Amino acid sequence: MAVLILVSTTAACTDNELILYLAGHEDRLIDAPDLAFVLATHNFDARPDGNLVLVKTEKATYFLEPNGQKPGLANIVSIVQQPEKYLRAFYSLAFYSRI
Repeated sequence: MAVLILVSTTAACTDNELILYLAGHEDRLIDAPDLAFVLATHNFDARPDGNLVLVKTEKATYFLEPNGQKPGLANIVSIVQQPEKYLRAFYSLAFYSRI
């Protein structure tokens, strides 16, 4: 009997998963590139941007700053909310109707 197990590495992570991961781990020496790498290896859509790390979830884009001596891996510097899916569809239809 053969068993096939599929694991998706591109699954979008939720905001709650990100916050729990940041609070549940610590590394006093981590910098932005290392933080982005660690998050990416745990299925987060993360990339370094200078001293910050941009993480995209289903609902928002987070700008994280490694926090050094403080508890957790990073501080959330800013959150940009994503528009609802129906608004994105409306905007894309409006764009294509002009062509």
